[in-house]
Amino acid sequence: MKSRRFYYTSKISEVFLANGISSLTVDMIAEKIGVTKKTLYNYFESKQEMIESFLDHLAIRQQREIHSLTQRGLNPIELMVQVTKSIYNSSLYYHKKFEREVSPRYQDCLQNVIAKRKDELQEFLEFNLSKGVSMGYLESDLDVNLACKSFLFGMENLFFSHFRFIPLIKGETDIDHILYYQLKGMCTPQGLVHLRKSVNFKINLLQQA
Repeated sequence: MKSRRFYYTSKISEVFLANGISSLTVDMIAEKIGVTKKTLYNYFESKQEMIESFLDHLAIRQQREIHSLTQRGLNPIELMVQVTKSIYNSSLYYHKKFEREVSPRYQDCLQNVIAKRKDELQEFLEFNLSKGVSMGYLESDLDVNLACKSFLFGMENLFFSHFRFIPLIKGETDIDHILYYQLKGMCTPQGLVHLRKSVNFKINLLQQA
């Protein structure tokens, strides 16, 4: 049952990505997938639940992207920068595709998915920051849990407006600046070297001294 629901979620996601959300009825979704409406209702109670499953499917895609970044041999600081940029680029892409459809009509769906996946992202960040401390890149007295919560809060407020699907920053250059100023307070001198190499803008070191 679970595997079939996952299968139909994947098919529904393809339909939404290709055709949008609001204009489609359940009959139309079923027709595009090649099944009956009754079949879909065996796995989803409503279109609202289909949309929530779709948004969660996108969140799982993001998790896979983060996992692939962890396999590239990046140090913890480089990984924080790359993960943040990956999340930003995904949010920007889906914002452009679904801005009018997701906000505000399906905000409950979006909020449920964000809450569901937020703990998993925090767990990853805590592991990564702890690794940074053990490697001497981050301060040994860093409160990892608090630092993660603060970092996540900053990401949410930077990337999303009131409707949480509208990016507030203009591009990766802005992210580089923000990440530098947000992370440098956690870094040891050794960590700062890696941070400066990880962000894509020139830093006036005399001004920073």
